[in-house]
Amino acid sequence: MNAFVKTAAALAVALVSGLASAATPITLTLNGSTYSGTFTGDEASSEFTLDLSALGLSGPVYIGTSLLTANSLMGSGYDISGATFDGNAFTPAIDATTQFGSVDYWYYTGPVSSSGTYTLVVDGASLNNGSFTGSIAVSASPITPPLAPVPEPESYAMMLAGLGAIGLLARRRRMAD
Repeated sequence: MNAFVKTAAALAVALVSGLASAATPITLTLNGSTYSGTFTGDEASSEFTLDLSALGLSGPVYIGTSLLTANSLMGSGYDISGATFDGNAFTPAIDATTQFGSVDYWYYTGPVSSSGTYTLVVDGASLNNGSFTGSIAVSASPITPPLAPVPEPESYAMMLAGLGAIGLLARRRRMAD
């Protein structure tokens, strides 16, 4: 009996590890200066892989990806409950349900190292065999860090007006004492 339990446990581990490695690859094509691709899923947890190592990009690149689903009045579609890109959470821009149906729009943007393989996971529920659609774009040119923001003239004017008001209050207090 003990051998049976060990064999069953080994089969369960093999099955789970086989399912965990069944991530769907996202195929990217070059469009101008951007690599882009689309993907769809309908599982409770759909996992995708994105391999940037073969693209020949150098330095960090910018990733932009979005997920979209529309659930009809008939109850078909997909309800997204969360998504991650290499462990970083997507932001829900629209996660609305009305009497006429619902719409989900989630996005992720950010820089990543261009070499390596990344994992994208989408969690949710398929409604009557519905699915979600995703799109991804990778900039082909390395990103440059953003410049420090330059204050607008109005900001300087507000600061000077505030300093002037503080100066006047201090002067009034000194004269009153």
